[in-house]
Amino acid sequence: MFCPECKAEYVEGITECADCHVPLVWALPQEEEKDFQNEPIEWTPLLTSTYEADIAFVRSVLEGEEIAHWIDGENRGIIRRGNMGSVIYVDSARLQDAQTLIRDLDLNAFSWSARSNKDLDG
Repeated sequence: MFCPECKAEYVEGITECADCHVPLVWALPQEEEKDFQNEPIEWTPLLTSTYEADIAFVRSVLEGEEIAHWIDGENRGIIRRGNMGSVIYVDSARLQDAQTLIRDLDLNAFSWSARSNKDLDG
């Protein structure tokens, strides 16, 4: 038996929630998973690098944590003169999570990332 309000579980024979004072039910309804795929995402830059290995490494870390991201200029490398490299953007709602994940990664010293921002040191 379950309370439909607070979701507390009770042994059989109890018919009312001691806290909520509502009748218990035999089973709680399945909670619907929220579909975030159709919600707009505000993209924020996380890392800029001309090193494809760093880009691939950070991508794999973000995918492992299921942080939405996209890469602008992937596979550009340093071939073209004046190239600024690739930029990894993340969902701004998960920016702090992403910054925490990449803070201690051993990336190339010439990669610019949000890791060097003063905000992350505090």
